[in-house]
Amino acid sequence: MHMHAMKNYWETFTKRDLWVIMITLIVGFGLGTLFISWRVPDASHWIQAYKDQATETKRLKDANDGVIPLEEMPMNHTTEGNPYMMRKVVSEKQFVQDMVLHHQAAVTMATQVLALPNIRPEIKDLAQNIISAQTTEIKMMQDWITAWK
Repeated sequence: MHMHAMKNYWETFTKRDLWVIMITLIVGFGLGTLFISWRVPDASHWIQAYKDQATETKRLKDANDGVIPLEEMPMNHTTEGNPYMMRKVVSEKQFVQDMVLHHQAAVTMATQVLALPNIRPEIKDLAQNIISAQTTEIKMMQDWITAWK
């Protein structure tokens, strides 16, 4: 729009028009805020749950040489201590501890897939092989960890 035309456009507004626009914006903002506060629940309980989970995760890690046993892992855990998430290997012991978690997760998944109805024979074989092999490897690695203490 040409500058002269813009000036003329704004000059056509009366004080009443500006008041109507201002009141519309204020009312709209107020109603929008009311709608949001009605639709969005208070997040404080989510924040507290996250803090509680972080505290519990730290407690479990401190009690278990930095690794959370799979059976004690919170159902809604973060990537901290998650067997599906990789972390940088900094020692042999940590590698073996992480591999135990990884194998436990694989055994859990294999057990879950075997509980499904109508699974393919090749999936059933794979799951049974995972359970067999990785259960043996878990025992072996746990024995190493115990011997290394």
